[in-house]
Amino acid sequence: MKKLTIILLFVTIACNAQFVNKTYKTYNPYEPIRLNYTPEFSTYLKLNPSEMNYGVALTRKQKLIPWKITFVAISATTLEAIGDALYDMGKGTNQNQMMTGKAFQAASLGEHFLYIPVMKDSEASWLWVPLIEACWRFVIFDAVYNLTRGLPISYIGNTSYWDRGMKSFAPPAGMRLFADCIVGIFVIKLTFDKL
Repeated sequence: MKKLTIILLFVTIACNAQFVNKTYKTYNPYEPIRLNYTPEFSTYLKLNPSEMNYGVALTRKQKLIPWKITFVAISATTLEAIGDALYDMGKGTNQNQMMTGKAFQAASLGEHFLYIPVMKDSEASWLWVPLIEACWRFVIFDAVYNLTRGLPISYIGNTSYWDRGMKSFAPPAGMRLFADCIVGIFVIKLTFDKL
């Protein structure tokens, strides 16, 4: 117990000695305030406001870019899948359903133009956008298409080349959903790391 008391005493003395040895500048109200003039500051004030870099606003915009890209990719792919499903369900039987499907497809195409203002604020390459779009299409398109048509989520059709290629592999339902999850995790990491 004596050793512990001696150690605590030495620590306390050492801490107080460090605190006391520091010199603090006191404020004198009668001393005139001296401003340091730097030419960099004056040229900063002379800049055109459009040339100035507002760090806080720019970082907020930069942080929102991956979210915006993800939103545009998911919503465009979802609209495309719903449009394809409605168009395919209305073929030959219901002209109104086909027109609704075409309207969803047109909305999906129009939504792709939202990439332009988002990527204007980004310093990343535009080449990441098609890769991100293709990955989200792989993950979401078939599931949304099948759900819109009332089919099982893991159903594989036989009309497109993609469906024929998937049928040749004949993956079980759980394996396809597992692959979708893996690609989804990959595309989220890619989006937030590269943009």
